[in-house]
Formats: sequence, structure tokens, C-alpha cells
Amino acid sequence: MGTTRRTILTGLLILAAWAAPAPAVVLHPASPPLPASLRPNDGMIGRWGLNASCVAIGADLVLTTIHQDDGDPFSPRTVEIDGVSYTATVQSDHVGGGTTPWTEIRLARLTLDGQPADLAYWADLFTAADGSVDGRLVAIGGYGKGRGQALATATGQVYGYRWASSGNNTLRWGQNVTALTTEDVVGCLFDGPDVDPTVVSEATVADYDSGGGWFTQVNGRWRLLGLTLGTQHATIKQSWFATTDSAAPNPDWLSALRIDVYAPWIEEMAKSLAPQPGDADRDGDVDFDDLVALASHYGAAAGAGWSKGNFDGDGDVDLADLGLMASSYGLGSPVALDFQADLEAAWSVPEPSALALLAAGGACLRRRRASFRAVRR
Repeated sequence: MGTTRRTILTGLLILAAWAAPAPAVVLHPASPPLPASLRPNDGMIGRWGLNASCVAIGADLVLTTIHQDDGDPFSPRTVEIDGVSYTATVQSDHVGGGTTPWTEIRLARLTLDGQPADLAYWADLFTAADGSVDGRLVAIGGYGKGRGQALATATGQVYGYRWASSGNNTLRWGQNVTALTTEDVVGCLFDGPDVDPTVVSEATVADYDSGGGWFTQVNGRWRLLGLTLGTQHATIKQSWFATTDSAAPNPDWLSALRIDVYAPWIEEMAKSLAPQPGDADRDGDVDFDDLVALASHYGAAAGAGWSKGNFDGDGDVDLADLGLMASSYGLGSPVALDFQADLEAAWSVPEPSALALLAAGGACLRRRRASFRAVRR
């Protein structure tokens, strides 16, 4: 990468690290709300305290940045997701590394009245196996200030906006396309509506969205590609965009921490904090009690948490969740378990949906046994 590109993103990070406010999503006046089909579920984004955002990456775990927090970094914070207030306890921080030593990431655990948060929605991590971060269409979400008064040149050309004075009470979504990367940062250019109208709801970031998410789809699932760090004109609380008018000032670059670079650290830290897939009751094994919990909620279409059998973070309880349980069934149990027999017992009432599920469970078991045979050869 050329020196100019690296210098631009390095400058963005300096602004992100030292600006007191943390950046939220700014859209153009004519931009429609981003349709639900083009973004993750709202339940994947949280409001971190009074000045930032966070992203759910597990049933009880969130990621955010660090620079927005003052005082004792390990004091509990309040996180609001889908209107529910949780207590966030910091578990681990990662600061520095690579060519941008001020990058920062924070992993926190959520509880509700002293019990695990049991979230219904969370994002997979974007990893090196998913390919390049360049040229990705990303959905950007965060809580905080939106668009304020327009900024214009002496000739009347609008080139940007002041940030609104509101706090971080509203979740906003927009889109952009990644264009620049350094060793651990990814950036986007904020284009005006006359530059690239093909991007629906083109967005940049503003106050109170540090720790918000940049998401991209991989094989039909949303993956967290980045955590918002900052933007060029944060210190003057403005957003400038690219226009076709050569007299307009240079537009903003916005930046995010690359999750693919930090995914190994996140996964290692989360390993001891997250339950085994299939362990609905979190007692350390995957057994009949967990199967009954899944059976009791099988077919739930939305809003189901981990305790109800949603093990993949998409809010429902379906065959994919049963497959995850089948692959882990018996782990941690002091006695041998028979998945097929337990499956039939869990659905002891032969309703049509239950019978279909038994057949699906049998298919899960056959696939599991086939994989075991393949390993043993």
C-alpha cells in the first residue's frame, strides 16, 4: 500500500483515539431507512453507557472500543439492547499492535439481574478464511448523533453536515463500501448522493458510535467485519462527503478496527466465557435436559435466546440448532448418551411437527456417525 493511503488511515486513528466523543451513523437527507433485508437484526447492536455502541458476538458477550470509557476500565457499564438494560463487566482488553499501536478492542460479558444475558441475536466474526476486507459492501450500525445542519461552499454547493446535538438514544443503519486497509484498520470514503447512487443509504459515522459494527454477508450470514473507530472531522463535529464539484473540500474517510486481524485473540478470550454449543442450561454438559429445552421451543421464529435452543444467534430454533446440538451431544456427560433415543423421548408427544423433527434428528445423527467413521479411517 502506498504511503499516502497509510498516512490517511493513520490520521484517522489518531482522531479516533484522542477525540473525547465516540462516533454514530450520518445519512444524506434523501436516503431512505436501510431495509431490514440489507442489515443485521437490531439486536446485534447495543448502546454502551451514554457515549458509545457495542456489538453482540455471543449469547452473553459484546465487543466495543476502549477510548470512550473514563475512570476505572473494569467498573460495570450499562448496555441497552432492544430496549433491555444489561450490566456489562469487562473481561479483557487488547491495546496496540501492528503499525497502529493505538488500536483497541474490549470484550465484555452481559448479565441481567445477575444471570446470563441470553441474547437472541449475535454476529459471527469475519476471519482471514472469509477473504479480503477490501471492496466489501458493509452495513454500518450504531447509536448516537445523526445529521444536523448542512454545510455549503460560497457558491452554495453542499459538501457536508454538522452533527446533531442529540445523545446516543437512537440506533441508525447505513451502508458503505470498504476501500482502504492497513495492517489492522479498514476504511471507507463518504460519497455524496451524486457520486455513487447505487449504494443504498450511504453512511458515515459521528459522535457516540465508537464500538459500533461494520457487517458483511458471507454465505448468507452476517459477519462482523469491523468496529467503528473514528472519522476525519470528529474534532469539529462535522461530516464532509465527496461530490462532483471540484471546488468542494476533500471528503471524510471513516475507519474501523479489522476483526479478521483480532479474531484469534477474540476467540481465545471468549472460549472460557461461552457455553458449549448445545448446553442450553449452561451446566457444563450437553445432555437430555438441553435436548428438552430445544424441543420445547423448536419452531420459534424470532427472539429465542440460548436457553431456548438458539445456538447460532439468528433468533430462531430450527434444524441448524439441532445439528449443533447433535454434534456436541454427550460432551461433558459422566455417562454415555444415545442421541436418537433421547431425541424420541424429548418429543414424546407425536405431533406432526415433532415427527418431522425426529426424522431430521435422525439425519443429524447419521451425518454425525458418518463423520466419525471418516475420522477413524
